[in-house]
Amino acid sequence: MKRNRIFLMAIFLMAITSLPAQAGPQQLWSITLDLFLTEPEVTNNLVVIGDNLYLLAETLGNVPYLLKLVQVNKTTGEVGWIRNLPSQGLEVVNNQLAVSPDNNLVLAHAGIVHKICPENGQDIWTHDFTNDSPALVCRLCATADYLICLDCFSHLFLVDYSDGHTIGTLFVSRGYYSVDSKGGNTIFMGQRDGLHGYDPNKSVISKIVVDTTATTWDSYQTEWRVEFPEALPRVLLDGSCSSLYVVGTDYSLPSELCSLRYLDASNGNCLWSVLLQSSTFIRGMISGDSDAEAEGIFLYGRHLANPLLLSYSASGYLNWIFSPVLPGGAVDGQYEDAIWDGDTLILIAPIAEWGSNLLADYLWLSAISTVNGVEDGASVPIVSQATCYPNPFRGSTSLKFKQAVAGPVTVGIYNMKGQLINTLVNAQPFTCGEHAINWDGKNSRGQKVTPGIYLYKITVDHFSLTGKMVLVK
Repeated sequence: MKRNRIFLMAIFLMAITSLPAQAGPQQLWSITLDLFLTEPEVTNNLVVIGDNLYLLAETLGNVPYLLKLVQVNKTTGEVGWIRNLPSQGLEVVNNQLAVSPDNNLVLAHAGIVHKICPENGQDIWTHDFTNDSPALVCRLCATADYLICLDCFSHLFLVDYSDGHTIGTLFVSRGYYSVDSKGGNTIFMGQRDGLHGYDPNKSVISKIVVDTTATTWDSYQTEWRVEFPEALPRVLLDGSCSSLYVVGTDYSLPSELCSLRYLDASNGNCLWSVLLQSSTFIRGMISGDSDAEAEGIFLYGRHLANPLLLSYSASGYLNWIFSPVLPGGAVDGQYEDAIWDGDTLILIAPIAEWGSNLLADYLWLSAISTVNGVEDGASVPIVSQATCYPNPFRGSTSLKFKQAVAGPVTVGIYNMKGQLINTLVNAQPFTCGEHAINWDGKNSRGQKVTPGIYLYKITVDHFSLTGKMVLVK
């Protein structure tokens, strides 16, 4: 049962710590917000403008679900203005809230896009898309040049920030799940279907180039498309716009593992990929910030019942893992959104307490330092240089890899259906250095497997490397 607390003033639990030189990531301060009193609440939309944080929160109590757009002072923890919004008929989704280049809020709600003054929460302009799309506009991508408004299926509306008029409308015949763009005429999309039709276990990543020479920007060319065996792909450009991060969930493998891929934005070639540990669920990602001297990518979500933040370098090495201690009385939480504020990463997590049926009782804002724990600031390659030789092979093959941090190693062999057929090493302690594991082409019962394509997966802590090998007759 949710605690009956009345918080129009947040409980502010700030404890700024003087970090030692080269310390690892640490939580600097936290704010607890209870915006719906006795009702459970969620959010996955957080932005920052100046001294204030802005979030879109929703109750999951009585239907229709109520929404609030809230201003919170990040220095004092005080709630400023609250704008009550009518139910939108569906749960809050990510990317409904963004910031325009002129530092105003933009909000997609119930098919209507609002540009909002952050000082008082009042509309500057609105654009009603309910007659332009069979599905409600519900997500946004704020670029430097225009606002991309996404409906729930197949339309991208390009909108002028100044007055909200439509610059162009793009129809994506196969639908999409996520988009990212820094502006100009290039847009990247994560699409839910395979190249050859609907496939729930595949996705396509695309780069499209919009014809911006026309009076209205209603046409585009697909520059490249690549297919991967993951569902629900989320795409994110790195700071230089030269590479693209992709996070997806591979439902064909055991435990529905999440994967992280790093693509060359010019041609879609995959430069590296990693599989995350089972029971790790990724809600989103944010690229490194040059002001924070934090390069690479940060993934946020949960591991088991705890919020989780992972830092990867641009080379695919795991820098560090951060999982904070939950507030007193809490039993479950996950990071839902993250935003840079100078050199600090601010995250928000719905938190559930004991006896609440794991429905969030309140919201937890926290600021995290992202200083690497490595003396020279370099990344830590947990597992690298994984190879399989010979490949293809007939009798047996050797899996070789380099391990930089001592720890338990698991090596598994899977068929193309994602079924585990043999475990070569199971949580066996390995020292730092190079290692080789032989596979004789047999399953766990000692029987020869049929010729074909197989996957090997090498796991150390949260870091996994996978690869393909071919057994021939």
